[in-house]
Amino acid sequence: MTPAESPRRGPPPSVLPEAELAERLRTGASLVGIDLREVRLVDLVLDGKNLARAKFSEAKLVRCSFRGCSLAGAVFFGATLEDVCFARADLEGADLDYASLLDVNFEGARIRGALLPGRALGRARVEESVRTGVRVRLTTRRADEE
Repeated sequence: MTPAESPRRGPPPSVLPEAELAERLRTGASLVGIDLREVRLVDLVLDGKNLARAKFSEAKLVRCSFRGCSLAGAVFFGATLEDVCFARADLEGADLDYASLLDVNFEGARIRGALLPGRALGRARVEESVRTGVRVRLTTRRADEE
């Protein structure tokens, strides 16, 4: 496995066209393990969907809602999440390492085993959001960007 094919990054993505994503949502097709690496999603509501093991590495998500979603094992490595709602979502074992969290709500979410940005500080902020619904604003930089 080459570095470009790591579990976080995988092989270069074959971008899922927005029309195909819309068709999957319309028909109720499975979204488990869907590959949305490096895509830009704006104003998308996926409330209650099963997106377990979905890949969002390096994606940009703006004004998206994942309220009550199953995102167990999902990968958001290096993603930019702006005004995103994870209220009551299952993020157990999810990878949000090096993600930028800009006004993200985790109220009532399950985050056990999740890899969060900012290590201890990031976990404390996300845990506060889980309890209170306060939005998290946290940006991190990867070592290769320093």
